[in-house]
Amino acid sequence: MTAAQVHLQIVAAENGRSVEADVPVGERLIDVCDAIGAPILFSCRTASCGVCRVHVREGAKTFTHPTADETEVLSIFEASPGERLACQLVIDHDAGPVRLVAVYPLPKLDDNP
Repeated sequence: MTAAQVHLQIVAAENGRSVEADVPVGERLIDVCDAIGAPILFSCRTASCGVCRVHVREGAKTFTHPTADETEVLSIFEASPGERLACQLVIDHDAGPVRLVAVYPLPKLDDNP
């Protein structure tokens, strides 16, 4: 028997770059993003900075509910409905495909020091 998987798509808001993967239920989104090179910034990884905010465009019921720490950080940023901290998301169960859009743009690589 194979573990349940969720089809995940993550899109960068500023340029539309997209990565997709089928990921097992129970995975932390932060680990999945590292593994697939997703266009999401992670700074603190502990729900204290808000850099990894994403808009959950599809599949919100796939993830665990927000923790008190996540809710507090989202309120500081006056996050819109549907925004979550990617560092806090855990794929809880298969509720269909998931589509996320990164809020912060990735930094541009500068060739000049």
